[in-house]
Amino acid sequence: EQFYPTTEIENLLSGVQRSEELARSVGDSSGQSPRQPSHRSQAGQIVVEYVLMLLVAISIAVLIINLIVSRSEDDPGFLIKAWDGIIRTISDDKTDEVPPETPQSQNR
Repeated sequence: EQFYPTTEIENLLSGVQRSEELARSVGDSSGQSPRQPSHRSQAGQIVVEYVLMLLVAISIAVLIINLIVSRSEDDPGFLIKAWDGIIRTISDDKTDEVPPETPQSQNR
């Protein structure tokens, strides 16, 4: 008996086609093919994607807030540093260091 590769390939392809037809005919209980997602699974996927995007957005917001208003002694946030600088400038009260104006300088 001789081996004919084209015949073997044709038999293999016809078997695959029959199994695909069988899978399409069986489908799921809603009558849809297993390859097409149902409306319910699409809605579930949308919810999962929404929750994941929400989780990413919250994580980024927490990171940004920690960088802005961190009250750590070692590495305070830049808003806290700026606010501390403003308060220290006000508390230094530089007005005592400015010499009073003399009447001669006002006439010029």
